[in-house]
Amino acid sequence: MTIKPVIGILLDKREKGDFSNYPYYAVTQRYFECIDRFGGVPIALPCVENGIGALLDVVDGLIVPGGRYALPAEWYVEGSASAYETPSRILDYSLDVIDAALERHVPFLGICAGMQLLAGLKGCRVNGNVEKHRINPVHEVAHGVEVVEESLLRRCAGRAAFGVNSRHLEAVVELADGVKATAHSPDGVIEAVELGGHGGFALGVQWHPEAFRDPGDPNARIVKAFIEAASAHKMREGKPGS
Repeated sequence: MTIKPVIGILLDKREKGDFSNYPYYAVTQRYFECIDRFGGVPIALPCVENGIGALLDVVDGLIVPGGRYALPAEWYVEGSASAYETPSRILDYSLDVIDAALERHVPFLGICAGMQLLAGLKGCRVNGNVEKHRINPVHEVAHGVEVVEESLLRRCAGRAAFGVNSRHLEAVVELADGVKATAHSPDGVIEAVELGGHGGFALGVQWHPEAFRDPGDPNARIVKAFIEAASAHKMREGKPGS
């Protein structure tokens, strides 16, 4: 029997915007469509300060998606500042959720800003402006990446090199202990990081694999491998449905 894992997608928080003049949560629809397409059950995770443990009890995997917000000032290398004016309204909460998920060995996939949060949480530092990497619409390939041979990313994608849809203004430039860079763009920018341990799946990518629909594409294979890891976690935990 196929086990469908529950994948939590962390929501961003907006004070007001096109949708409402009142505070609301938001995330791009394609994250949900991608998880559903490749065998998971997506659910949205709101900011519930006293409910992190209860939310993680429900999910079998966690995605922290991209966003347009400043990171903590101390994360930026000297001479660099954020390309964005304001921090995320749930930045501290997001870090708490990621930390708790890693502690529980919940499979984790950080996408774009989600990768930067994973890296920064572990002590890496960031350059606030790599403008040339925000060059194409999200559904188009912008450049290639070279993938480290002995890496989770290589096992997931099944390729040593492939094209990605680069859509970021900030990038990890200094690594910390326990954080491994596993993909680079042709100009040397770190495009993926991963952690050892943590249940075997703690990966951050700087691009947007959720935008690729072909199941044979290496980007889609990353998402599929993440969902498979979440299925295995569900079985290990003995959750309902396993």
